[in-house]
Amino acid sequence: MERDPKLDALVVQFGKQYGNCAQTSFLTLQKHFNLPCDVPSFVRAINPLPGIGQTGKTCGGVSGALLALGLAAGTADPANKQQSAKCHAAAHEFCVAFTKEFGSTDCGDIIERCCGKRFDLSNPLEAKQYAEAGGIMKCMNVVQTAVHVAAGILERELTGRNDSK
Repeated sequence: MERDPKLDALVVQFGKQYGNCAQTSFLTLQKHFNLPCDVPSFVRAINPLPGIGQTGKTCGGVSGALLALGLAAGTADPANKQQSAKCHAAAHEFCVAFTKEFGSTDCGDIIERCCGKRFDLSNPLEAKQYAEAGGIMKCMNVVQTAVHVAAGILERELTGRNDSK
Protein backbone atom coordinates (compact mmCIF):
# COMPACT_ATOMS: atom_id res chain seq x y z
CA MET A 1 0.00 0.00 0.00
CA GLU A 2 1.35 3.37 -1.02
CA ARG A 3 1.27 5.90 1.80
CA ASP A 4 0.37 9.54 1.33
CA PRO A 5 2.67 11.70 3.50
CA LYS A 6 -0.12 14.30 3.85
CA LEU A 7 -2.39 11.72 5.48
CA ASP A 8 0.41 10.55 7.77
CA ALA A 9 1.07 14.17 8.79
CA LEU A 10 -2.62 14.75 9.56
CA VAL A 11 -2.67 11.61 11.73
CA VAL A 12 0.33 12.90 13.68
CA GLN A 13 -1.25 16.37 13.99
CA PHE A 14 -4.60 15.09 15.27
CA GLY A 15 -2.93 12.37 17.35
CA LYS A 16 -0.90 14.97 19.23
CA GLN A 17 -3.90 17.30 19.53
CA TYR A 18 -6.44 14.73 20.76
CA GLY A 19 -4.46 11.69 21.92
CA ASN A 20 -7.41 9.56 20.88
CA CYS A 21 -7.09 7.06 18.02
CA ALA A 22 -10.80 7.14 17.09
CA GLN A 23 -10.91 10.93 16.93
CA THR A 24 -7.60 10.97 15.05
CA SER A 25 -8.64 8.53 12.32
CA PHE A 26 -12.05 10.15 11.89
CA LEU A 27 -10.79 13.74 11.84
CA THR A 28 -7.98 12.90 9.41
CA LEU A 29 -10.40 11.36 6.92
CA GLN A 30 -13.06 14.02 7.51
CA LYS A 31 -10.59 16.81 6.83
CA HIS A 32 -8.83 15.11 3.90
CA PHE A 33 -12.10 14.33 2.10
CA ASN A 34 -13.98 17.40 3.38
CA LEU A 35 -16.81 15.20 4.69
CA PRO A 36 -19.74 17.31 5.87
CA CYS A 37 -20.59 16.94 9.54
CA ASP A 38 -20.90 18.79 12.82
CA VAL A 39 -17.25 18.24 13.78
CA PRO A 40 -17.49 19.29 17.47
CA SER A 41 -20.42 16.93 18.05
CA PHE A 42 -18.63 14.06 16.31
CA VAL A 43 -15.44 14.68 18.30
CA ARG A 44 -17.42 14.47 21.54
CA ALA A 45 -19.35 11.38 20.41
CA ILE A 46 -16.18 9.55 19.34
CA ASN A 47 -14.38 10.23 22.63
CA PRO A 48 -15.17 6.85 24.29
CA LEU A 49 -14.35 4.69 21.25
CA PRO A 50 -10.65 3.82 21.72
CA GLY A 51 -10.78 0.11 22.43
CA ILE A 52 -14.54 0.59 23.01
CA GLY A 53 -14.26 2.25 26.40
CA GLN A 54 -10.72 0.94 26.92
CA THR A 55 -11.97 -2.65 27.15
CA GLY A 56 -9.56 -3.90 24.48
CA LYS A 57 -12.36 -4.36 21.97
CA THR A 58 -12.59 -2.62 18.57
CA CYS A 59 -9.57 -0.43 17.82
CA GLY A 60 -10.38 3.29 17.79
CA GLY A 61 -8.54 3.65 14.50
CA VAL A 62 -11.07 1.22 13.06
CA SER A 63 -14.07 2.90 14.72
CA GLY A 64 -13.12 6.37 13.49
CA ALA A 65 -12.41 5.15 9.96
CA LEU A 66 -15.75 3.32 9.83
CA LEU A 67 -17.57 6.47 10.92
CA ALA A 68 -15.89 8.39 8.10
CA LEU A 69 -16.85 5.64 5.64
CA GLY A 70 -20.43 5.87 6.90
CA LEU A 71 -20.52 9.63 6.39
CA ALA A 72 -19.20 9.26 2.85
CA ALA A 73 -21.01 6.15 1.66
CA GLY A 74 -23.98 5.78 3.99
CA THR A 75 -27.52 7.02 3.72
CA ALA A 76 -29.97 8.66 6.11
CA ASP A 77 -32.86 7.27 4.06
CA PRO A 78 -34.00 3.94 5.55
CA ALA A 79 -35.64 3.06 2.23
CA ASN A 80 -32.34 3.31 0.33
CA LYS A 81 -31.31 -0.32 0.79
CA GLN A 82 -28.95 -0.18 -2.19
CA GLN A 83 -26.85 2.61 -0.67
CA SER A 84 -26.91 0.90 2.73
CA ALA A 85 -25.62 -2.29 1.12
CA LYS A 86 -22.90 -0.34 -0.67
CA CYS A 87 -21.83 1.21 2.65
CA HIS A 88 -21.83 -2.18 4.38
CA ALA A 89 -19.68 -3.61 1.59
CA ALA A 90 -17.19 -0.74 1.95
CA ALA A 91 -17.04 -1.26 5.72
CA HIS A 92 -16.55 -5.01 5.25
CA GLU A 93 -13.77 -4.40 2.73
CA PHE A 94 -12.07 -2.05 5.19
CA CYS A 95 -12.31 -4.51 8.10
CA VAL A 96 -10.99 -7.41 6.01
CA ALA A 97 -8.03 -5.34 4.77
CA PHE A 98 -7.27 -4.03 8.27
CA THR A 99 -7.46 -7.53 9.76
CA LYS A 100 -5.12 -8.80 7.04
CA GLU A 101 -2.61 -6.15 8.12
CA PHE A 102 -2.89 -6.56 11.91
CA GLY A 103 -4.53 -9.94 12.51
CA SER A 104 -7.54 -8.43 14.27
CA THR A 105 -9.66 -5.30 14.62
CA ASP A 106 -9.49 -5.53 18.43
CA CYS A 107 -7.32 -3.01 20.27
CA GLY A 108 -5.99 -5.51 22.81
CA ASP A 109 -4.89 -7.97 20.12
CA ILE A 110 -3.23 -5.20 18.10
CA ILE A 111 -1.40 -3.78 21.12
CA GLU A 112 -0.19 -7.26 22.03
CA ARG A 113 1.04 -7.79 18.47
CA CYS A 114 2.78 -4.40 18.31
CA CYS A 115 4.12 -4.22 21.87
CA GLY A 116 4.60 -7.89 22.68
CA LYS A 117 2.22 -7.63 25.62
CA ARG A 118 -1.42 -6.82 26.30
CA PHE A 119 -2.03 -3.71 28.39
CA ASP A 120 -5.20 -2.69 30.22
CA LEU A 121 -5.29 0.97 29.24
CA SER A 122 -8.01 1.68 31.83
CA ASN A 123 -5.41 0.91 34.51
CA PRO A 124 -3.13 3.95 35.05
CA LEU A 125 -0.08 1.81 35.83
CA GLU A 126 -0.51 -0.35 32.73
CA ALA A 127 -1.25 2.75 30.62
CA LYS A 128 2.08 4.18 31.80
CA GLN A 129 3.87 0.91 30.97
CA TYR A 130 2.23 0.94 27.53
CA ALA A 131 3.53 4.46 26.90
CA GLU A 132 7.01 3.51 28.14
CA ALA A 133 6.98 0.48 25.78
CA GLY A 134 6.48 2.86 22.83
CA GLY A 135 2.83 1.91 22.49
CA ILE A 136 1.67 5.39 21.59
CA MET A 137 3.93 5.62 18.54
CA LYS A 138 3.19 2.03 17.56
CA CYS A 139 -0.54 2.75 17.69
CA MET A 140 0.02 5.94 15.69
CA ASN A 141 1.32 3.69 12.90
CA VAL A 142 -1.78 1.50 13.26
CA VAL A 143 -4.00 4.58 12.90
CA GLN A 144 -1.99 5.74 9.88
CA THR A 145 -2.51 2.34 8.25
CA ALA A 146 -6.24 2.41 9.06
CA VAL A 147 -6.51 5.87 7.50
CA HIS A 148 -4.69 4.78 4.34
CA VAL A 149 -6.86 1.68 3.93
CA ALA A 150 -10.03 3.74 4.45
CA ALA A 151 -8.78 6.52 2.15
CA GLY A 152 -8.36 4.07 -0.72
CA ILE A 153 -11.95 2.93 -0.29
CA LEU A 154 -13.24 6.48 0.16
CA GLU A 155 -11.50 7.69 -2.98
CA ARG A 156 -13.21 4.98 -4.96
CA GLU A 157 -16.61 5.51 -3.29
CA LEU A 158 -16.54 9.28 -3.68
CA THR A 159 -15.65 9.09 -7.36
CA GLY A 160 -18.36 6.48 -7.94
CA ARG A 161 -15.94 3.88 -9.27
CA ASN A 162 -15.97 0.31 -8.10
CA ASP A 163 -12.71 -1.08 -9.49
CA SER A 164 -12.11 -3.71 -6.80
CA LYS A 165 -15.20 -5.82 -7.39
